[in-house]
Amino acid sequence: MPPKNKLTNDRLVGQLLIVGFDGVEMSPRLASLLTRVQPAGVILFARNIAGVAQTLCESLILCRRAGISDDIYFSALADNVAHSGLADLKEAKLRQRDYSPQFSLKNMAKDLRLALETAAELSLPIEQTGHLKSIYDQGVAAGWENDDFIGLMRLMDKNEAKLNS
Repeated sequence: MPPKNKLTNDRLVGQLLIVGFDGVEMSPRLASLLTRVQPAGVILFARNIAGVAQTLCESLILCRRAGISDDIYFSALADNVAHSGLADLKEAKLRQRDYSPQFSLKNMAKDLRLALETAAELSLPIEQTGHLKSIYDQGVAAGWENDDFIGLMRLMDKNEAKLNS
């Protein structure tokens, strides 16, 4: 075992790394690796969160439209592979239609823009991120840029209201 003030080779290499991963939750395997290597930083990409948030909002609206209560929706989600930490974080906000900021729409839109710019520089098409960015731009255009990004739920609420009128 190395002396306390000496870093292992894994940790020395780890100090040179900033890592990112897909999704919004780490697998046990990734968590174990990060514990061993202890990278300089871990990045959770906006496109990961934005996509999960959009799916969460769309599935909730779909269930509400089908007459399924929020209680049943969130109970079913808790036991589903689609469940995530983001769903737990945003559940109360979605139930109460509370869009006070935890992470603003303008910041999420900026992160998506930066991801698209970087991908363009690398000649990497990321169509889903581009689609998400267009949805986030609609929220900014509606004047919600300082609200929480989960407030994009209102875009779907507006579309539902149009269908019902």
